[in-house]
Amino acid sequence: MSPFEIAAAAYRRLEAPFAAWLDKGGAPPSMALVDALAPSALLRRTGEISSEEAPWRPLQMHRADPRRQVHLRWGCAPTPFGEAVFAFDDTALWHLSFTAPGRQPGVLLRRHLPAAVFASAPDPAAAARWAAQAFDAVGTTPLQLQLSGTPFQFRTWQALSRIPSGRLCTYAQLAGLAGAPGAARAVGSAMARNPVAWLIPCHRVIRGDGELGHYQSGRARKALMLAWEAGVLDLPGWPEVAAGQQSAAR
Repeated sequence: MSPFEIAAAAYRRLEAPFAAWLDKGGAPPSMALVDALAPSALLRRTGEISSEEAPWRPLQMHRADPRRQVHLRWGCAPTPFGEAVFAFDDTALWHLSFTAPGRQPGVLLRRHLPAAVFASAPDPAAAARWAAQAFDAVGTTPLQLQLSGTPFQFRTWQALSRIPSGRLCTYAQLAGLAGAPGAARAVGSAMARNPVAWLIPCHRVIRGDGELGHYQSGRARKALMLAWEAGVLDLPGWPEVAAGQQSAAR
């Protein structure tokens, strides 16, 4: 098994009990996780983020016209936070989202890239290579992203990319960072259209009262991502050097 497959198996064991706890239907799976995800603890990790800050990891972000027809390849691959579907061309990543029951790859791809023409057969080997790049926390080579959306959505995604790992911001703070003070609802809508999960880290945005808030790939996944970034969750198999790099960055 690859390191990502081992980590994904660990994630799957945690997802169901943690989802039950979030829905108040089960016992806390870990008090360390619970303490790290309390509203007061989450608010301590928020703060103003400068519009001059660089993306949290090297990214080259380009906006693509949603009406433009492009031919893309695609495939599914394991990640530390479960299986994801990727869409890509020879040089850039166009889409990354997590699959789940009710979130089938084809539906996710068509929702975010309605004008694209996708290869008839998946390319899991290429998807695995993109997964390795996307979740490599120590990579220094800029990752090329083609993001299909409106100018306002693109500005919101650029703002999201400046939230450092281990840090959080509220919807209101994100609106200010995107140059639209007071437009928290609008940036929330742009987040819902985020075509590249994890790299464009909408999981780092919480409500103003410290509650987790919505996440299109599930609140349990969002909570476990934040717990990992806070250093209280170990996913066996995810390269230790990556975890060490993120801890050092904090």
